[in-house]
Amino acid sequence: TRYPLVTGVQTCALPILQIRSKLTLIFSVIVTVIIGIFFALIYFSSSVYREKEYRERLRAKALSVADYVRADGSIDTGMIKIISKTQRDNLISEHLLIFNEKRKLIHAIKNPGQLKVPASFFSLLEKKRFSEDVVGKYELYGYFIRKNNTGYFIVSGAWDKWGCSKLNNLQSTILILYLLTLTVVILAGYLFSGRALSPINQIGRAHV
Repeated sequence: TRYPLVTGVQTCALPILQIRSKLTLIFSVIVTVIIGIFFALIYFSSSVYREKEYRERLRAKALSVADYVRADGSIDTGMIKIISKTQRDNLISEHLLIFNEKRKLIHAIKNPGQLKVPASFFSLLEKKRFSEDVVGKYELYGYFIRKNNTGYFIVSGAWDKWGCSKLNNLQSTILILYLLTLTVVILAGYLFSGRALSPINQIGRAHV
């Protein structure tokens, strides 16, 4: 009976393939995790900056009205409109609302859209004197002030349509880049692992 000749190359082929697969997997996981963290930091920092910048614009509008009410002690609709317009910072679906301490609306500058201030936001303003919140697509910034023994809630709210749109576009771009990077990393890992194992292949052939 004749038995097939088993060479050193044949016996080493399977382990080398297994090692190559493991090296490719380890390399791909490490690199893609690092790149994923990097992309996540880019998105997170962009999101934080957008929110901070937009809330500052809302805060400025609410604060200008709050300062006027503190100084004058009255609600002059015409003057409040003038103060609001002098800032030259038009926001989409902007609302500037003033409520009395019973939470009844006494003055409003409204653009298209419906903004309902939740009771929890009023309670937060009473406790902290100023705060911010998100209600649906609207972002809010408000103050609670007292003048002549009368309390007023001043709330500025608007929809950052363009900022959110840019953030969504950034998210889509990052996802596409991440998938492309993942593909390139897997291919590169397979090629580099083959080169790293080439000396072992040569040793196996030398002992045939």
